[in-house]
Amino acid sequence: MTTRWFARLSLAGAMAGAALLLAGRAPAFARGAAAPAGLTFVVNSSADVDDANPGDGVCATAGGVCTLRAAVQEANAHPGADTIQLQADTTYFPNHTESGLGFTADLVISNSLTLLGAGPDSTVIDGSGVVGHRVLYITGTVVISGVTIAHGSEATNLSWGGGIYNTGELTLVNTDLVSNTASVLNAWGGAIANDGDLTVTDSLISGNRADGDNAHGGGLMNAGGGTLALVRTTVSDNLTAGQGGGVYGATRIVDSTFSGNEASAGGAVEQINSPLVLINSTLSGNSASGSGGGLEAFNGEADLFNTTVADNRANANGVSAGVGGGLHNAFGQLKLFDSLVAGNNVVQLVGHFPRLNPDDCAGAIQAAGFNLIDFIDTSHCAVTGSPLSGDPLLGPLQANGGPTLTQALLPGSPAIDAGDPVCTDDLGAPLTADQRGAPRPANGATATRCDLGAYEAQRLLALPLVLR
Repeated sequence: MTTRWFARLSLAGAMAGAALLLAGRAPAFARGAAAPAGLTFVVNSSADVDDANPGDGVCATAGGVCTLRAAVQEANAHPGADTIQLQADTTYFPNHTESGLGFTADLVISNSLTLLGAGPDSTVIDGSGVVGHRVLYITGTVVISGVTIAHGSEATNLSWGGGIYNTGELTLVNTDLVSNTASVLNAWGGAIANDGDLTVTDSLISGNRADGDNAHGGGLMNAGGGTLALVRTTVSDNLTAGQGGGVYGATRIVDSTFSGNEASAGGAVEQINSPLVLINSTLSGNSASGSGGGLEAFNGEADLFNTTVADNRANANGVSAGVGGGLHNAFGQLKLFDSLVAGNNVVQLVGHFPRLNPDDCAGAIQAAGFNLIDFIDTSHCAVTGSPLSGDPLLGPLQANGGPTLTQALLPGSPAIDAGDPVCTDDLGAPLTADQRGAPRPANGATATRCDLGAYEAQRLLALPLVLR
């Protein structure tokens, strides 16, 4: 696993180092020669018109304005690491498809580029929902910040990425991907299909769909050749007819929340073939028509560190034989470290009426060290280790501080101070904060230990009342 999986890029760092994010794909220059200076193109028109003379270093249409398409064409033609600044309070509607690179998109970015919007609520690139209009195809080294990518729709016999298809090195910062669709056949990644290197930070992936035959990854699909990291990101309300409602594939997930995602298996996340790591993250309120309402591990290893898996549902349609409302280990390895699994259930029909039964896990689960699993149905879940059991007293999924929603440990929760003295991630590094960024450990009455799950209850100080 390469170090780029673990990088947390600030916006300033991302802007300054776009061409150096991941070595190996930036344009090659002669030994000792300086790379060409980057150009900055300031878009001043929302029209979708070609550049008059791509490669002259000037973003200008025949009418003399700088459009998004013209700026991208100039950046692709220029060997430097360029920047495009988009307008505030503007929606761009690219309306014709570029081709010639193997896959089509409304906009193809093939060089080193930083694309800056004024914020996802202010700058939107919209595919208009027109079938065949994937919004972006990335082959270069690209940073996108402060933008919403919406209403992309890819519908072919290889529908990779309704919003973005990435084979390059892509970093998304403070960027929303909403209401994108991949459909028809081999529909992989409603919002994004990644076959390169992708880091998503402080972003939102919501309301996307992967429909049709052999569809996977309602929100995001990470192919076998790609690397993916999600940091402080919300993945919500995505849907697929196949596996992985939120994300399908190998992933590193840190300080992130998955909620309201739906799939046939792996309602939030489907791990397959390569390692999956979740750290300080929450899977809540996801569902699968089959097994693994929260997460399914399939032919690989999934490791959960200080992760909360709660209120997810298997066999959600009531007609399959799905099990494991929270977790399902199919043919892989699933390990828990200082994690909390509770309140998950399975739908079972009694006569013609659905009934919810508690069902936190299915398959072989390794509970290493300190964990809590509320309910274990030993008919289909075999747990090694000695996790705590019982109601962890979780609050609802809501804003408890920090950039993502979490479920608080209520007073008296047995998960408080029930973890390791020092919780760590997969590399053995101490986790000094919880998912919200609050200090970890905290709240110890005597010997302080970290809490189980993604939320760390904080110590409340009672100061003496002095009367004068």
